[in-house]
Amino acid sequence: VMPLVRVEIGETGGPQVAIVAHICHPTPGAHDNASGVVAALGVAKLLTDNEQLLAEKGVGVTILLAPEYTGTAYALSRSIVNPKSIIAGLSLDMVGAKLSQTGGSLLLLSSIYSLPSPLDPLLYTALWNSFSGSSFGATSYPTEPIYIQPYDAGSDHDILVSYGIPASMVNEWPDRYYHTSLDEPSNIDMYRLAKIVASVATSIVLLASKLNRLEELLSAWKNYVIHMNRLHSIAAFHDNTEIISKLLSRGVSATLHRIEEVFGKTTQHATWEADVEVRRRGTISKRWLKLQTDSEYQELLRLENREETVYLKLTPLVLQATGSIKAAKLELVARTSGKVDERLFDKVLALVSGED
Repeated sequence: VMPLVRVEIGETGGPQVAIVAHICHPTPGAHDNASGVVAALGVAKLLTDNEQLLAEKGVGVTILLAPEYTGTAYALSRSIVNPKSIIAGLSLDMVGAKLSQTGGSLLLLSSIYSLPSPLDPLLYTALWNSFSGSSFGATSYPTEPIYIQPYDAGSDHDILVSYGIPASMVNEWPDRYYHTSLDEPSNIDMYRLAKIVASVATSIVLLASKLNRLEELLSAWKNYVIHMNRLHSIAAFHDNTEIISKLLSRGVSATLHRIEEVFGKTTQHATWEADVEVRRRGTISKRWLKLQTDSEYQELLRLENREETVYLKLTPLVLQATGSIKAAKLELVARTSGKVDERLFDKVLALVSGED
């Protein structure tokens, strides 16, 4: 039996925003991830006050509480939550801590460049406003660090992305008590948690209200990400701005195409050209690789650090999300600022497409 909790708000059976927080866990704790579950239920409570608006806009919100990875994969594969109805997804995993005790920073881990989430710019703005104060003048400033990070795997947003859903995660990392018995309720700051809850709920309501401006919204987000990347590249030894710009331009179009399909509209935007038949979803774990008898894949076990991240986690997810070899290779180049290792790429492609 798979323990699942599903909460539906607003329009049911139509386009959805999906919020996921994992329950069962090998090392359960307050921050990881009772905090995410409490936050998800808090979002549900706030959104009930806007249920009529959501219904009028033809948008629903599905909140899923499930075992990490396996529960979300089960729910989507069995259409308990229909993946084809979701316009944006968000994982809430480790939020609302007393950062002075746990360490870490508040992070918005944005969706992949090749399929950007329309929720990301609204959520980042809402978080900025929630965690900002005013000085002697009219200018507001953040009362704590809030960082936008490129996509990083590690929670239920991976499963959403593997089904072609633009998805991201709100997270606080690192946590010095991660996966220990010291991950206790006393580490949680309910005031910070409430701010995150309000920000998520606000961004969802704004998304439903701005459906007629999604292209403008995503284009502005694309330009912001490119601008920030260009600034960083000035101090770096490489400049991958051109690749990221190309990726995001195609990605914005692909996201708009998906949303048009979900709403049953005539598609006016192009998506990625699919040339991969996806038979496996999710990241490739080393634990799974160790169980494979085919020595051809044992080379993947030796990958570490950045190579492990991009080839075993990012690459499979992009292939699954877009069905496109081109998209996956562009993401690889954008994240590594180097050439694609064709041998490693082909091994990952074979695993995703089940060619073994």
